[in-house]
Amino acid sequence: MTLSHRAQDFLGSLSFFGRKQLPLLLQGATAECGLTCLAMVASFHGRPIDIAELRRSFPISTRGLTLRSMIAMASRMGFSSRPLKVPMSKLAELVMPCVLHWDMKHFVVLKSVRGDTLVVHDPAAGRRKISFDEASRHFTGIALEVSPLPTEILPSKRVPIGFTDVVGTVRGAAPAIALLLGVGLVAQLLSLTGPIMIQWVVDEAVSTTNSDLLITIGIGFSLLVALHAAIFCARSWVSTNSTMQLMMQWLSNTFAHLVRLPTSYFETRNPADIVARFESISAVRRILSQQFTDAALDGVFAVVILATMFLYSPALAAISLAGVALCIAIKAAFLRRLRELGAEQLLAESQQRSYLIETARGIQSVKLFGREAQRHIAWENKLVDMVNAETRAARLLTLQQTLIFLSSGIERVIVVVLAGMAVVDRKFTAGMLVAYISYREQLFQRVLLAIERAFDYKLLSVHFERIADVVHEVREPRDEIAAEARPRSELPPTIHLENISVRAGFDEPWILKGLSLQIDRGESIVLTGPSGSGKSTLVKVLVGLSTPQEGAMRVDGKTLKSYGVEAYRREVASVLQEDHLFAGSILDNISFFDLDPDMEEIERCARAAAIHDDICRMPMGYFTFAGTVGSGLSGGQKQRILIARALYHGPSILILDEATSQLDQASERRIMENIRSMNITRVTVAHRQETISLADRVVRIEHGEIVSDTRSVETTEIEYEQSL
Repeated sequence: MTLSHRAQDFLGSLSFFGRKQLPLLLQGATAECGLTCLAMVASFHGRPIDIAELRRSFPISTRGLTLRSMIAMASRMGFSSRPLKVPMSKLAELVMPCVLHWDMKHFVVLKSVRGDTLVVHDPAAGRRKISFDEASRHFTGIALEVSPLPTEILPSKRVPIGFTDVVGTVRGAAPAIALLLGVGLVAQLLSLTGPIMIQWVVDEAVSTTNSDLLITIGIGFSLLVALHAAIFCARSWVSTNSTMQLMMQWLSNTFAHLVRLPTSYFETRNPADIVARFESISAVRRILSQQFTDAALDGVFAVVILATMFLYSPALAAISLAGVALCIAIKAAFLRRLRELGAEQLLAESQQRSYLIETARGIQSVKLFGREAQRHIAWENKLVDMVNAETRAARLLTLQQTLIFLSSGIERVIVVVLAGMAVVDRKFTAGMLVAYISYREQLFQRVLLAIERAFDYKLLSVHFERIADVVHEVREPRDEIAAEARPRSELPPTIHLENISVRAGFDEPWILKGLSLQIDRGESIVLTGPSGSGKSTLVKVLVGLSTPQEGAMRVDGKTLKSYGVEAYRREVASVLQEDHLFAGSILDNISFFDLDPDMEEIERCARAAAIHDDICRMPMGYFTFAGTVGSGLSGGQKQRILIARALYHGPSILILDEATSQLDQASERRIMENIRSMNITRVTVAHRQETISLADRVVRIEHGEIVSDTRSVETTEIEYEQSL
């Protein structure tokens, strides 16, 4: 008899030893589908590679990967690859698993073809079964077969991520755990006395009709119950307090690490995805708060209870042990698929949330183009995907629990019948029967709870990997000497770019190639050139947000690392195209939430940025709300507040990337004249001739290279120092 495709697919999703499995991995960033597909195929061939390690080895921009890039990446990973143009009818002939090009912008892994159904692992949606008709609407006809070479080039490295790998250092954790274990140990010992009390009541008091003994036993065990209740209260209080402290420190440590990550991390991730990483910490807290220390003690005391049961009856204890083993086997069989469904759930929830946030941010455009209904339908589809993922997980969990309930129920019936027969044969007393059944119930309760927590911990690996996406990322290097401890130089530093080359990601075209530029103290430079020529990328290098893949940036003759990135940023202020205001007052934004703001300096900077008069005309003046939305500020007003914020920083180098693009010419000229009077180095990206005419040098960039560098006013370093 042949199993149906659905049955084969279900059995294939369960975990069995010795079976070669294709793992389901989900992408952590928007453009990581190709990278994740290669990681899945590599794991199938026995070479599990950590995705974080792949990110470091093959940096990817938001543009994603081309097929050519994937072939080059696979080769460096130790795999040969063969691109093919394949009609739908020939998909079953491919060497699987293989990578399919999907929707002209995506990659998935083809796991198997069964009849007219494809099973694919989609790094953006999870495990999917789709018909040939549906697949034909997505598959572009391009496939990539990947097979391992005899020698590994990139070493296999996929270490399971555990709790200690993502939580970091938490003060006071060890004493709290020790206290919980101690209190829990006493509670577990007290719980073992219950079956003995029942046996004494039945065999000693009831059978002999000794009411005095019955009252004495009742009083003694009432005191034990009161002690047990007090211990339960103390344990719950300690557990709640310890969990809250742990989560407080964990969230704080993670946020501190997050803000120290390079900007490239944030450029490749949706804000909603980053929020989801922090929500995973809360999910871990909810599970950990369910008495994990008790579960550990339950596992230990289950052995004690089982030994006690063997003293009562080895045959009955063996049957109970077999029932426990069957429950564990059922749990283990479903673990892998439940973990995959959990990951799909989290991803679907994150995508739905991201779409909601994106719609709210762009609601003006949505209304102007009349796309309300279209956005609603698209969001509803993502909501359906989320609900379907939750439903699939709930169904599988229900099936697992049903099988466990059925197996433990059958075992219970067998034990009760055999124990009853032992009483009839006078091998057991009635009290022993009741005590044994009570111990048996405790055994299953403790073992199932311990297993539940153990498998919950395994399922937490989905959350651990999401959290690790933050805490395992390499932070920006800290200066050897704290920037605050170093005195700021009286003169602006000189900047020298030596043959720098920058590109967005692995195997992508160079944005800047072999560019060299000298910026002297106090010089005013305008960068100009067509859009997409590399001006904004050059600005990010100059402010220390981007590190060139080739060449070096020197500050006062030192490399940026030797000079100190933090110390350099103290000298630099900028207004970039992506800059925005934060939720708070105008005063807060100009001072960047300085704890001790200097009001006179704030007003001076606002005047220099030609925004002071506008602020004074507002009803609340400098205390007017100036957040990202709902502030009522014009685009030009926001730009001028950003310029005032940069000036409040007290920079010796000011870098402006089209910071006056929304201003009228008169306001722009006024601001530029004010800045020109300051003894600072100025680098401006501009297209207007009025702004260009105010510069000492005009540097034109095309295709990532400097094509002209003209000096309009000769200002030497000596003249600048004398002018101070």
